[in-house]
Amino acid sequence: MKVFLKFLTWLIFALFVIGFSTQFFNLKFAVLGGMLNVVLAPLGVLSLVASFRGVLVAKVKWPYIIILMLAIALFLPLVKISSIEKHSNASIKVLSLNASFFKIPNWYYKGGDPNKSTEGFHEIQNWINYQNADVICLQEFYTDDFAEEFDNISFFKQNGYLYHCLYSNPKHKNGIHGGLAIFSKTPIVSHQTGAIIKSRYNGLLAADILINRDTLTFVNVHLESLEAYKLLKKKKYPGHILKEYAAIEAARDEQFGYLKTFLNKEKTVIAGDFNATRFNYKHFELKRFMKDAFGEAGQGMGATYKNPFRIPMQLDRQYCSKDLNVNSCTIGYDLDWSDHYGVVATYSF
Repeated sequence: MKVFLKFLTWLIFALFVIGFSTQFFNLKFAVLGGMLNVVLAPLGVLSLVASFRGVLVAKVKWPYIIILMLAIALFLPLVKISSIEKHSNASIKVLSLNASFFKIPNWYYKGGDPNKSTEGFHEIQNWINYQNADVICLQEFYTDDFAEEFDNISFFKQNGYLYHCLYSNPKHKNGIHGGLAIFSKTPIVSHQTGAIIKSRYNGLLAADILINRDTLTFVNVHLESLEAYKLLKKKKYPGHILKEYAAIEAARDEQFGYLKTFLNKEKTVIAGDFNATRFNYKHFELKRFMKDAFGEAGQGMGATYKNPFRIPMQLDRQYCSKDLNVNSCTIGYDLDWSDHYGVVATYSF
C-alpha cells in the first residue's frame, strides 16, 4: 500500500508538471499534454494533498518535501492573489461572453410547450445590458429577426448599441443568426471575419471602432470547441477522443495563425472564448505581444466555464496591445444561465 501511494504521488506530480509545461512549448503532437492542461488546477490540488500527506506519514520525508515545495511553486501562478484597480478619466469598457446561444429553448422551433419559460434568454440579455459596456463581444450569439421576443439586434439597438457586425453560421435561415457578434455604442468603421473552419460557429470577427476620435481594433475570438464529456456520453473510445482532440487542436492552430496577424497592431483588444486555459502555449505566445487583462488587474483563479466536472477553468479572456492600460478586469459570477461567465475589463489610452 505504501509503495502504491508513493507511486501515485509521483504520478500525479508528473502529470501536473507535464500539463504546466505545455504553456512553454508548441507541441502539436502532445495531445496528452494539452488535455492535462485543461485539468491543471485539480492536478495541482491533488499533488499538494498527496505530497503533504507523504511529509506527515512517510519515514523518509525528503522526497515528499521536494515534491511539496515544487508543487507549491507551480501552483501559486494558478491563483492571482490580489489586484489593484487603476483609475483613468478616459476609459473603454469591454464585455466578452460566450452567451450559449442565449439558451434559446428548443421547444420554440420543435412545436413544444409554448408556455415554457424564456427566463434564461432574458436573464442573459439583461445581464449584458446591465454591464453598460462600450463594446460587447459575444460568442455563440443568437438572434431571430422575425420573432420580436428573440430579436437581440433590436434589443441592443434600443439600449444604445446602434452599431453592430456579426458572423452567422450559413446553415441558419428564415431570419435566424447564430455565431459571433460585436456591438458598439460608437461607429464601426469596418469589419472582417476569418478562420471559420470546422464547426462554422467558431472563428474570429474583427472590427475597427471609432472611439474618442481614435480608431481601435476589437477582435472577437472563439477558437474551435471540443465537448469531451459529450463524447464520453456517446461511449466513444479513448482513441477516438484523442483523435478528435488532435483534429480540434489543428483547427485551433489555424485560427490562432490568423489571430497572430493582429498582434503587432496598436490600440487593439482581443477578447473571447479561447477554449484553453491560461496555462497553454497560445496564451504564452499572446503574452509576448499583448497584455493579459486578468493577469494585469484580475483576482483569484478567474474561472469562467461551468463544466459538468466542476473543474475551475479560465477559458474566456481579454488581451490588449501594450500601448493600452488595463484599469480593471472582473468575472461576472452573477450570471446564472450561460455556460460561461462574462469577462468585463476597462482600458485607457
